[in-house]
Amino acid sequence: ILGKAIEFDNNSFFITNYAYKQARLALPSNLKVISYEGAYHEDQLWYMKPSGYGDGCYYMENVQRIPYRLVSQNKEYVFAYSGNHHHDQLWKFQAVKDGAYYIVNCA
Repeated sequence: ILGKAIEFDNNSFFITNYAYKQARLALPSNLKVISYEGAYHEDQLWYMKPSGYGDGCYYMENVQRIPYRLVSQNKEYVFAYSGNHHHDQLWKFQAVKDGAYYIVNCA
């Protein structure tokens, strides 16, 4: 995500790769999280829903495929899940440089 003084709460974003800025995180109809470099589509937009715990963490919900959220399994594998809410679905944004952020799992 690129930008300055970004307000994450209840906003939607295209999640891009810092090294390959044309690559965006997407959730196509097969429900497998991918990196996509083609045309822009709604399945590449991610809604930042505050966790409600006051911890600066967010559920990252796909705009086109509500209620699918990003989840990290063992901090190695990321996939989309639509079941109960758990801590491994929470993410925070750590500013690094040039208006970019690391996205870190809160679990």
